[in-house]
Amino acid sequence: MYLGDLPDKHARLTPDRLAFTDERTRLTFTQFAERVNRLARAMKAIGVEKGERVSIIHHNCVELVEFYFAAMKIGAIAVPINYRLVTRELEIILRDAESKVVFVGAPYIDKTTPLISRLDTVESWVSIHGYFDEFTEYESFHVNHSSELFQDENEMSEDDVAAIIYTGGTTGKPKGVMHTYRSFTATTMEAVNIRLTANDVQLKLAPIFHATFVTILYSLMVGSRTHLISHFPGVEPFLRVIEKEGITWSTIPPAVTLHIGNMNGNEASKYDFSKFRLLINGASPLAGNQLRKALDILDCQVCNTAGMTESPVYSSLLIEDHRQVSDELLGCAGKEEMTSWLKIVDENGEELPYGKVGELIVKSDKRMKGYWKNPSLTEETIKNGWVFTGDICKIKEGGILYFLDRKKDMIISGSENIYSKEVEDVLYMHGDVLEAAVIGVPNDQWGEVALAFIVLKGGKYLTEKELIDFCNCNIAKYKVPKYIEFITELPRTSMGKVEKNKLRESYWQVKANFVN
Repeated sequence: MYLGDLPDKHARLTPDRLAFTDERTRLTFTQFAERVNRLARAMKAIGVEKGERVSIIHHNCVELVEFYFAAMKIGAIAVPINYRLVTRELEIILRDAESKVVFVGAPYIDKTTPLISRLDTVESWVSIHGYFDEFTEYESFHVNHSSELFQDENEMSEDDVAAIIYTGGTTGKPKGVMHTYRSFTATTMEAVNIRLTANDVQLKLAPIFHATFVTILYSLMVGSRTHLISHFPGVEPFLRVIEKEGITWSTIPPAVTLHIGNMNGNEASKYDFSKFRLLINGASPLAGNQLRKALDILDCQVCNTAGMTESPVYSSLLIEDHRQVSDELLGCAGKEEMTSWLKIVDENGEELPYGKVGELIVKSDKRMKGYWKNPSLTEETIKNGWVFTGDICKIKEGGILYFLDRKKDMIISGSENIYSKEVEDVLYMHGDVLEAAVIGVPNDQWGEVALAFIVLKGGKYLTEKELIDFCNCNIAKYKVPKYIEFITELPRTSMGKVEKNKLRESYWQVKANFVN
């Protein structure tokens, strides 16, 4: 199977079925395949060859999906870029990728226009959803090319790079994660695990410039529709989209899941969730009791998953009835799935038995080929075929995975290890807590102690002492946060993960030392 042929395959089998919809467009599989073929020919006509990089800076929309598949058809390497980046950051990535063509959405023209005179490798700039000086407009770029089936004369190998997805680096320089046709194809097995059919409708909110593009492949594998949202519109409009579009499944960010779970019965009764059958919980593990509240409201199944840009979806567990499982299982990070192997290892890379805490390593066809132009970092991360994730986890009997912390985020207080998720789960047990994030801060006596950032539910009031007293009743004393800071919201990535580095940096700048 070749992924670039999927649009044409469904155009032959189910030509009139809706394939992709967004706020402005509704395309059948026939229309989608025709547009992909025209775009592939247009890129080929301006000299894009197999292995050359083509970039796009845009939010979720049909055109972004067309870009991916047109690139696959000619064997070009797709480089989707985070549209939230500033001009300097965009330039760093475009230089590193040596992109030949750059597609830019209308809202991001102003911050990319200065790069036209600075980037010699870029031969063509194409604007999407608008006409701008120095840019070729997207529809004009491909409209005059044939929509007939396009198949490049170059043979595609499963080990050829299909996309480079940039992710943050500890040195400040973004890392280009290379994914092959093999790794992308392997992810489609998840469609079996979550039992997708052609009648399902996915709501795609997570930005597909990330590795979450793979859920698009799930839908395409079974010939079902994906509805794309460009930006999160707020909880109420989001739920209205689920109702209006007949959405049956979606990967919902943790912050949104928490808000849904805190709706009261009268609020929930305003929406029709009858078609919604599956919530994918994957950006970061939620406490089981918090997830349960959202599942009660939505009355649906849940699939807990875990993954990273370097190896998407390495664990997955479908829970059909959340009422029949414990909070502990509901808060897990999935289960070793069929195309991956998981191990927990110690500092020497030696495998640990079930239940022991250590670093998670992953072996899978889904894993990256390596980091673009960075063989030394690739060697540090992939050893004997295993990806070292940097996640502190444990695996229990049956292959159930539990996430405890990022290796760099683990708090070492005296001689004891404190795992932030364990503390956060206790904080979520308090009825007035909406969101919680725990980090380590310096302390002269213990080296580090825990500090908790807390977002309270609307109208609620708590003191620092009250919350610390609550923790003392539910967790060992050395794990109890030494400090509590109440804030209005937690900083999150576009994927919904809490940006603890921002919490840590801003707090350390203000309070560089704790002496007690």
